[in-house]
Amino acid sequence: MAESATSHVNTTPAQQGEEINLVMLLHDCVRGAKKYFWLLIVLCIVAVAGVFAYSYSTYVPMYRCKASFTVSAMDNFNPNYSSNFNANQQYATQMAATFPYIIESELLTDLVKKELNVNQINGEITASAIEKSNLFTMMVESDDPDDAYNILIAVINNYPEVLDYVIGDTQLAIIEPAVHSDKPYNSFDIKKNGVIGMGIGFVLWLAVVVIYAIRRKTIRTEEEVRQVLNAQCLGSVPLTIPKKRSSANAAKLNIANSKTAEKFSESIRSIAMRLSKEMQERDMKILTITSSQNGEGVSVIASNIASALAEMNKKVLLIETDPSSESAKFNLEKLLAGECQFEEAVGYDKKRKLYVTTTPNGLSNAKFAASVLSLRQFMNTMSERVDYIIIDAPACSFMSETSIAIQYSELAVLVVKQDTCDLRRIMESIENICSFEIDFGGCILNGTQTGIGGYGYGKYGGYYYGSRYSYYRKGYGYGYGYGYGYGYGYGYGPSRDEEREQEKRRAERPTDD
Repeated sequence: MAESATSHVNTTPAQQGEEINLVMLLHDCVRGAKKYFWLLIVLCIVAVAGVFAYSYSTYVPMYRCKASFTVSAMDNFNPNYSSNFNANQQYATQMAATFPYIIESELLTDLVKKELNVNQINGEITASAIEKSNLFTMMVESDDPDDAYNILIAVINNYPEVLDYVIGDTQLAIIEPAVHSDKPYNSFDIKKNGVIGMGIGFVLWLAVVVIYAIRRKTIRTEEEVRQVLNAQCLGSVPLTIPKKRSSANAAKLNIANSKTAEKFSESIRSIAMRLSKEMQERDMKILTITSSQNGEGVSVIASNIASALAEMNKKVLLIETDPSSESAKFNLEKLLAGECQFEEAVGYDKKRKLYVTTTPNGLSNAKFAASVLSLRQFMNTMSERVDYIIIDAPACSFMSETSIAIQYSELAVLVVKQDTCDLRRIMESIENICSFEIDFGGCILNGTQTGIGGYGYGKYGGYYYGSRYSYYRKGYGYGYGYGYGYGYGYGYGPSRDEEREQEKRRAERPTDD
């Protein structure tokens, strides 16, 4: 059965790879749209301003003047109206067809120039015939309203003379005379330019979002931890948002709190059990928990793993670099500097059932400010008194702080918040950890969600316990590890309440006597 389950896990992503990529791409586009929504506003404003500036600088007001005529042949006075109309219609169509040639041949333009006493006509002259009628329209467009009107009048005065040479005797009857207009027909359209500018801004913003989605590489699933990072995934911790409290100093999310979500607590206990099993077999006591960047939940994970180990009746010391208000009074720096006694620097948290101390100013300050007791001596002493020492280390972006924690540790674990930190940054953090004489125990995927907003499995307790442990060791590179196959079965059996209920029923069941 185990082999069948493993085979299913390995083949399913390969079969659905294309579909998953499309879903992830869509998810990243949505994420990018939210992240860069401000850029949409900026690009739209800039694009609208650019379009307005370009349109205004290139805008030339144009004026149009036109006149309409009816066309009839001078020698065609047949009593048959239908015959006359057809002939006049043919004349109008023929005039419209020959008009461009008349203009190009300069027969008409020379006469117009002569009448206007100019060397060049400042306008464009066109003509058209209305289909199935003997109506004929002349039109002049120019950037000067006076030129448009004067050119059209000159064309009307000289066109019949030119037309006699081309078609013959014709009669033009004006039905719509030329009218001087001071209003440009291509008025500056503010609304149109605004829409064009906003469209350009939206397209540019959409391109930025798509590029962001394509280039974005993060860790979303346990499978990606194993395949992309080539690291062991110790488990997934679901995203849990505690309810707001009236107190300003709300307590941190912890499994010692009965109101904490059960799925969160079970996932933490599962990870703690795996770490405890491995550290016992390898005779390790000091564990550093860190991350690639701030905000990935290291303090919450470290505190809860320490609490889970304490639930197993283990003596645990938690060294917090981001202490809560309750534990801030236990200051390791003062102990190392000889300013206080051991009992004042290391306290017992009754709620979490573990020992706790803090370094409010960072591990580097605790190390270099020491004058009476060194940090290594403190670690060695506490290793003899407790079963585990959990160090809540700063993010690897503060490597000077993290390196101190790693130097005094035997095992390091990296917290990776789902779909948050850049892949290259995560890999750099792993490489930095592996550069020290310490085993890298793997990653904890934190803040998992299901659906398009997240890719968690939604199963807590079933974290592929039979998977091969993959450790990073100095000098051995990626993939050097140990093939332990644990099978805790955590989360598959009945819950604690169900077990108690079953025992109660068995006790109440009457015996054969």
